[in-house]
Amino acid sequence: MTSGVRLILLGKQGAGKGTQAVRLAEYYGIAHLSTGDLFRHAARAGTPSGLEAIESAINEALPTQAPSEPLRRLGSLEATPLFEALAYASLGGGKRVRGLLCLASGEALAADRKACMQAAVALELIHAYSLVHDDMPCMDNDVLRRGKPTVHIAYGEATAMLVGDGLQALAFEVLSGIHQSG
Repeated sequence: MTSGVRLILLGKQGAGKGTQAVRLAEYYGIAHLSTGDLFRHAARAGTPSGLEAIESAINEALPTQAPSEPLRRLGSLEATPLFEALAYASLGGGKRVRGLLCLASGEALAADRKACMQAAVALELIHAYSLVHDDMPCMDNDVLRRGKPTVHIAYGEATAMLVGDGLQALAFEVLSGIHQSG
């Protein structure tokens, strides 16, 4: 087995050492967790500082500048409403369960915190993208999400479609490590 390769085997909470998966993991020297262990780590990661860290990392990943001068000359592009809509869709709401579980898994396996945070941000961006597209009139036609108007109600259908697509692309940019914060 290659050193540094780790595997999480999730079983029923309370599953003892007698389960076949756990015995195989121990035999081959693979790290393993029960769902109970994972949720205990998630509870620690779910402290306000853990939620704030994910929210802050998402905020840092979002674009904040208008297009470069060459793009602006192509047709006086105004990107500010799009950037506002990206932030509206991805910040200020939600429990961040997916991101917290990602961080908890990394903590439980002693993985690199920065890499785990990138994965957590990507998960949250993909989740936000799926909500934006799911709320569209052609899908569920929802008008409220987390107590506020959905993106297509607040910014229009065309912008909502671009926001969803942008969040998906941004998630893969963050995950690939191309995105450099700061």
